[in-house]
Amino acid sequence: MNKEFLLGILFLFLIFSFCIAEESVARQGKVMHVVLQGEIQKGYQRGRTMNLKTANIDPFELGFLLDGVQNGVYGAFASVEGHDGVFEAVVSIGNNPQFENKSGTVETHILHEFEEDFYGAQLRVVLILFIRRQQVFSSLDVLKYEINSDIEFFNNWLVENEDMKKTMLGLDSPFLEWESDDDIASSTKILPQY
Repeated sequence: MNKEFLLGILFLFLIFSFCIAEESVARQGKVMHVVLQGEIQKGYQRGRTMNLKTANIDPFELGFLLDGVQNGVYGAFASVEGHDGVFEAVVSIGNNPQFENKSGTVETHILHEFEEDFYGAQLRVVLILFIRRQQVFSSLDVLKYEINSDIEFFNNWLVENEDMKKTMLGLDSPFLEWESDDDIASSTKILPQY
C-alpha cells in the first residue's frame, strides 16, 4: 500500500477519534417521574448571555426530593406560581462542570417566553426524561449548541410520546396546575407510569 494513503487514513482516524472524545454527547432518554418544587432564586445569570434564561431553585431547599436524582440534564414540564399554563422545560441538575460550580444548582430553562422575571415565586417541575450527564465542552458556543440539541431531543421524544405530553399539558392536569395560592408545599404526588 501507498505510504501517503496509510498516513491519510491514520490522520482521518486520529481526527475522528479526537472529535468523538472531545465533544461526545450520549443522550439516553430514560423515563422517570420526579416532582420538585421550590422558590425561584436569582442564579449566576449565565443563561441570559446565551439567550437561555433559567429559573433556579436552591437544591438545599429541595432536600430529600433530590435523593436518587443524578446530576444531569432532564426533559421536564414546569409551572410557575401566578402564571397560567404548563410548559415544556429542560432542567440541569448538579455542579455544572462547564463553570466549575462549588455547589449544586437546579436550573430550569422553560421553553416559553415570559415578559417578566418571577424571583420569589414557586416553581413546580416534573422531571420525566433523563437526557444526558453534565459535562465540560470546549467552548460556550458548543455548550449552547448542546443545550439546543437537548431541547430538540426532548421535543422529538415528546412527538413520539404524545400521550405523555397530553397528560402533562392537559387543562385538567393535576400535577402542575396550582390549586390555590396556599399550594406551595413541596409536592410528592405519584405520577402515572408510561
